[in-house]
Amino acid sequence: LHRIEVNERRASGRAEDPIKKLAQDAAFRERNRARIRIRTRRWNAEHPDVVRNGYLRRQYGITLELHDKMLAEQNGVCKTCKKPETAKTRKNGALRRLAVDHDHKCCPGTRSCGKCVRALLCYRCNTLNGNAFDDPALLRACADYLEHHAATFAAKIAAETFDPKTAETTTADYP
Repeated sequence: LHRIEVNERRASGRAEDPIKKLAQDAAFRERNRARIRIRTRRWNAEHPDVVRNGYLRRQYGITLELHDKMLAEQNGVCKTCKKPETAKTRKNGALRRLAVDHDHKCCPGTRSCGKCVRALLCYRCNTLNGNAFDDPALLRACADYLEHHAATFAAKIAAETFDPKTAETTTADYP
């Protein structure tokens, strides 16, 4: 009976007009901003899995359960380089989580529908793919460039000779 009375009292103090109700709610939030912020932070700290699940659902259209399954299938490492994450956050220096990679042709921007989620990538691999606009041809061209110059550099090093008497390095002609 007490709960019913409390609810009736609360309801009697509320406006019937939805616009007026929105204004009252906004005024309440403004008056109690600090209390609400403290309460929200405390709740978020006590329920990290619920917060993480909500973020994954909003941002990528996947659940925490699916994310954890993908992480287990990848043995906790990046799908591309097969290494664990080493990058740290700017905020507190904590180790970053593996990034959820999705096909930007399906869902441009940072949010995903969930159907185009591909894998979990480390910060470096995810940034590399993003800067290459998810273009395999561009990534292959970059790999060819690096391999060509690695071979040229190796040939240059092999052509150099060091004379210990003069302590000078001379470079022979190389391709």
